Amino acid sequence: MHKKTKNHSTIKKWIKRCFASLFLTMIGLCILTMFPQSDFKKLVRQTNYDLSQYHKLQEYKEYYALNDVGLTNKEIHEIKNSYHKEDLSINKDSIIAYSIIGYYKDRIINNIQKITNHKTFTKKDITALLDDDLIKMVKSADNKLFHFSFDAKVFGVLFREQVSILYYDDENWNKHQSSYNHKEKKTLYEFYPNSYNTIDTINTNTGVKYVLFGHDKVRGNNFMDHISLFSYEKNKLIHEFNYSLAHEGDEYAIKYDKINHVINVVYIANRKYVISTDCYFDDERLAKPCTKENTVQKCAYSFKFNGDTFEIVN
Repeated sequence: MHKKTKNHSTIKKWIKRCFASLFLTMIGLCILTMFPQSDFKKLVRQTNYDLSQYHKLQEYKEYYALNDVGLTNKEIHEIKNSYHKEDLSINKDSIIAYSIIGYYKDRIINNIQKITNHKTFTKKDITALLDDDLIKMVKSADNKLFHFSFDAKVFGVLFREQVSILYYDDENWNKHQSSYNHKEKKTLYEFYPNSYNTIDTINTNTGVKYVLFGHDKVRGNNFMDHISLFSYEKNKLIHEFNYSLAHEGDEYAIKYDKINHVINVVYIANRKYVISTDCYFDDERLAKPCTKENTVQKCAYSFKFNGDTFEIVN
């Protein structure tokens, strides 16, 4: 009799555990339904996939078979029915290289726009989620300014141009919605051979300013150094200063002293990049004498932050 009672008690406990487990599962499903998080993961996953397919494409190739570029049957059907005949082969089974490159490039940019505008974006470390072998990412220490860049795959240029995207996360954006024609947060899209490796900040009387520096290998032994100053004012990014320099060799031609806020430039004037081997500036009034070493023109000068922007040091 005692044994039966014990067995009955054990069965009751087991039934309670089953119901408790089922109840927790149902609550979990309800939470996932009410507060979906998979859309962000899906966006990241799709972006990584698009980047991997984009990475395989070569701008030098003439055509790609539509079945060989990672598209679904639905996507292939849409391309066949929406693209101009000049973009497709006669029987519509292949697409010209620059068109499929543009297709994936636009999708990647669009997905990055959606990712940065997602409500959970700043709660995630995007640099750990997107494939850093396929896209370069850097962010400011205050977690406000984000930069994304990847190969633009442009044929016939000396330098490897980059698709460069800057995004500033404005926490007060909803208060400014009425002043914009669209409902998404502001994203600055740039297209020139600049990508950035670091973002430093300068605290000023008018707010935080951002110093973006890049050193990129572009083709062969050719490099591009560039540095920019940005601020965020009146709900938009302001590009306040930019200096870039093409040169040969891996040694940095532009160096930024983030403690003293000074940009130091040292380079050998090269006729390959300019029409003269003299030291040069965008503004000729800033040109300074430089030294000649064995007929090789070595140029050196500096820009110092004056509290508002960078200016040449006399």
